[in-house]
Amino acid sequence: MTVATAGRAARVPGGTPGGTVVATAGLAGLVLAAVNAGHPSPAYEVHRPFFWADVVLAGLYAALGVVVTARSRHPAGRVLVVVGLGFALAGLAIQYAVLGARTEVPAHGLGVHAMLWTWLAGALVGLLVLPWLLVPGRWDALRRAGLATGAALVLVTTGARSLVQMPGAPDNPLSDPGRSAWAADVDAWCVGAAVAYGLVGAGYVVARARSCPPWERRALRWAGAGLATCAAGYAVFEVGLGRGGPVLLGGVLLLVVAQIVLGAAVLVLLVRDATPRMELALSRTVVGGLLTAGTVVLYVGLVALLVRVLPWDEGAVSVVAVAVLAAATAPAHAWVRDRVARLVHGSAADPARLLLDVHRALVAPQAAGSVLDDVAGALRAGLRLRAVTVSADDGTVRATVGAPDGGQVLSLPLVSRGRRIGTLEVAALRGERLDPRTTGLLERLSGMVAVTLAQTLTTARLEALRGRVLDARQTERRQLRRELHDGLGPSLAGAGLALGAIANGADLAPEHAELLGRVQHELARRSEDMRLIARAVLPPALDDGRLAEALHTLSRTFEETRLTVAVEAGPDVDRLDPDRQVAAYHVAVEGVWNAFRHAHADRCEVRLRRLPDGAAELVVRDDGRGMRPDAEPGLGLTSMRERAQEAGGSLSVASGETGTVVTAVLP
Repeated sequence: MTVATAGRAARVPGGTPGGTVVATAGLAGLVLAAVNAGHPSPAYEVHRPFFWADVVLAGLYAALGVVVTARSRHPAGRVLVVVGLGFALAGLAIQYAVLGARTEVPAHGLGVHAMLWTWLAGALVGLLVLPWLLVPGRWDALRRAGLATGAALVLVTTGARSLVQMPGAPDNPLSDPGRSAWAADVDAWCVGAAVAYGLVGAGYVVARARSCPPWERRALRWAGAGLATCAAGYAVFEVGLGRGGPVLLGGVLLLVVAQIVLGAAVLVLLVRDATPRMELALSRTVVGGLLTAGTVVLYVGLVALLVRVLPWDEGAVSVVAVAVLAAATAPAHAWVRDRVARLVHGSAADPARLLLDVHRALVAPQAAGSVLDDVAGALRAGLRLRAVTVSADDGTVRATVGAPDGGQVLSLPLVSRGRRIGTLEVAALRGERLDPRTTGLLERLSGMVAVTLAQTLTTARLEALRGRVLDARQTERRQLRRELHDGLGPSLAGAGLALGAIANGADLAPEHAELLGRVQHELARRSEDMRLIARAVLPPALDDGRLAEALHTLSRTFEETRLTVAVEAGPDVDRLDPDRQVAAYHVAVEGVWNAFRHAHADRCEVRLRRLPDGAAELVVRDDGRGMRPDAEPGLGLTSMRERAQEAGGSLSVASGETGTVVTAVLP
């Protein structure tokens, strides 16, 4: 085992100004909270307990945005900072409103009403704008339209909320009674539109996840779940603002859970080189946050339910609810911990799952040359590596997924049957080291990778041997065509001419002249057969890769016979490699000749097409008498099957009273 370590890659600072603004607003809010401690809230509702949720979410999103911007330069980093800024300003506005209720402060009315729209702006940016930035891949028209619509809806909703006058609060300097009533109507409409569009964004993220690698797919699904929960929490929260009590608390808890899940998914998705300490902090934060929120939701729900159905006082109901929570804590913690570990660490969190991922890569239908690529990809995704390379010592096979970029590199020898055949080389994420757990898993999996490499090498050698065999057969067919066309064919024609000269110059008995005429006719017919066979053995068009033209030439060969041959072959079949072209052509020739000689068919159809996976499908269908069920396969059928197998394909024959169908699939 060889380990090479490069220096820690430099980090490019980014996102600092926005993070500084959020930190300043959050710190100012905390200072005011200390100043306001012990003082009563104003007569109008300011939802003072929400301050702490705002501070936590502001810190979470600001820190996440700074990290994303610094490490990936992804535009979502700045959007995350904006989300954090919205929550920080909302927390500051709450404390400013409490301070202004007991002492004169400037712009008190503006500060009070900022509570209504600053948090909304932050939450809606995360709900309506962020989804369209998260998904990887190109920016198509749908994605651009989705982003523009989300941004417009944020502006309209926030603008409407900023004009609403809070009952009992100081006057809103941005509005007046008429404008406030109009803005309240628009705001009510915007709430439903924002919830609906948030669910659309969540669905878009989940739909795009289907075409992503496994680790991206996991993170995007978590992001989709977080966005859907955020939309539901926003709807419950808006309803709870009017009803209060458990509904409002449930909305707050849903929003907090959604923000934690979404933040974790964003970090995993966009910060691909997160440090082990960052991953540890992320795992513990997400697990703790989800369990805390889940415990509160379950406790409140149980108390509300049991008070209604049981004739007990609140003390007894509380004891029962606590007992249920105590019993559910351990299994809930294990369930949440395992899924968060799967999100953060990939398959490395569960060696059995990693083995399953590698096994799926081995058994999935694919071309032989891509097996190593898929195994390397499974290792990279499961172990969160920057790059994985599997290479043979003889230089014939190499599979690389990802690109090393100055991080630690681990090289493991691949040994099969006691002989070294190659190397497994993995690169850690930029600036980080491979932990002992990852190294141990790689050492245990190197044997499976070695077996895969050995099979790939064997397959490559067999493919090379098959290619040489096919080349030799092509050379023999060219020689045979030349002999038939330039040797035997002209010789038969010459013999026929000589017999014609004898018949014209000699005085033969009538019966002898008739016999000589029949021989001359037979020689002429056989000479034409030699010419047709010479063309069918290897037509000139096939030498130049024009398979479709060769098949149409074959059909014209039978124009003067009772058999009508119809060919359907698109121009894309000419892009098949030479081996598959030759195999397809000769299967078609044998099928047509069998229809002509043995099936006594009147019509034969030849259809050749490319399948979506790149394979070629050849179908030869005739309307002849078909084959008996107990008939032994003849030379023609055996030859067709051999041709298909030589090209790595398969051949099937279906025969009945309505004719015979020969189907060959060449991968």
